[in-house]
Amino acid sequence: MDTHKSLIGIFLLPALLLVAALGIAVMALTGVLDTDRQSGFVQGEIDGDRIDISAKFTARVASEEVKEGQAVKAGDLVLTLDGSEMLPKVRQAQEALAQAKAALDKAHKGLRDEELSQLKSSHASAKAALTRAQSSYARLQALYKQRVISRDKFEESERALRQAKAAEETAKAALDEGLNGTRAEDIEQAQAQVKALEAQLEETLSIAKDLELKAPVSGEISKIVAKRGELAAAGYPLATMINLDDLWASAFLKEDQLREVRMGKELYAAVPALGEQKILFKIDYISPLGSYATWRATNNSGSYDLKTFEVRARPVEPAKGLRPGMSVIFSYPFEFKE
Repeated sequence: MDTHKSLIGIFLLPALLLVAALGIAVMALTGVLDTDRQSGFVQGEIDGDRIDISAKFTARVASEEVKEGQAVKAGDLVLTLDGSEMLPKVRQAQEALAQAKAALDKAHKGLRDEELSQLKSSHASAKAALTRAQSSYARLQALYKQRVISRDKFEESERALRQAKAAEETAKAALDEGLNGTRAEDIEQAQAQVKALEAQLEETLSIAKDLELKAPVSGEISKIVAKRGELAAAGYPLATMINLDDLWASAFLKEDQLREVRMGKELYAAVPALGEQKILFKIDYISPLGSYATWRATNNSGSYDLKTFEVRARPVEPAKGLRPGMSVIFSYPFEFKE
C-alpha cells in the first residue's frame, strides 16, 4: 500500500509542478502577477537635444573643420562649402543694383545740356521734314485734282505726311520731357526698383555667408553626414551636434506607476556609468504615448487597458560625465526628495 502511494506521488508531483508553472506564466502574461513592477527599479536613458547644421543653398563640401566626437563652442567653424556657384550670383546682384542706382540718379538730375541740345536738334529736323512733307502733299494734291498724277502717287505723299507728323510729335514729346524733367511717378518707380534690388543683394549676401557653417550652440559633434567633395542639397543636414548642457532622463511608465509622479517633483536615480552616486532629477515632462504603446489589460477579463507614459526629468545640478545613451536607474517605488 505504501509502495502504491509512493508511486502515485512520484508521477503526480511533476504534473502538479507543471500546472503551477503554467499558472504563474498565465498570471504574468495577463497582469495578475506583474513581475516587472516587483523588480524594484525602472530603467530609463539619458537623452539630449540634437541640432542639425545645414546650408541655405546647394553646394559641395569643401572641407571638414572638425571631427566626430569633438567638443565645439558656439560660433566655431564646422564645415566649409564651395562657393564657386554662389559668388557669380553675388556679382550679378551687385551689377543690377548699380544700374538701378544710375537710372535713379539720372531721374533726379535730369538731362545734361548736351542731351537737351541733341533733343532740340532732333525736333528741329523733324519739324523741317514735316514742313517739306506738307508742301509736297499740297502740290501733289493739286496735281491729282487736275488728273496729272495717279492716285497711288497721291496716296504715297499722304502716307509720307502722316509719318512726318508722327516723327515731329515724338521728337517734341521727348524735348518737352527733357525740358520739364523726369515725372514724379518715374522717380518713385526708380526708387522702388533700387530698394527691391538692395533687398535681393542683401539676401544673396546672407546666403553667401553660409559658405562657412558654424556651430549655433556649444556642444559635441555627433555625426558628420556630408564628407568633403560630396554635394549637399539646401536644407539637408550636413552635420549633427548634441547640446551636452541640456540633458534629461527619459523613462516609460505604466499608468499605475504614476500615482506619485507629478510635474516639478524631485527624485533620485543612479547612472551606472558614473558609479554608485545618486543624482537628483526634477520631473518636467509627462506625456502619454500612442494607443499602439498600450501595455496590457489589467486582468483576465480585459476590463480596461493600462497606457504607457513618457516621463522626462532633468538633473537639478550639472552631472560631470553625463552623456546621451547612458542608462539611468530609478528605484521603484520612486525615491522622492522630501
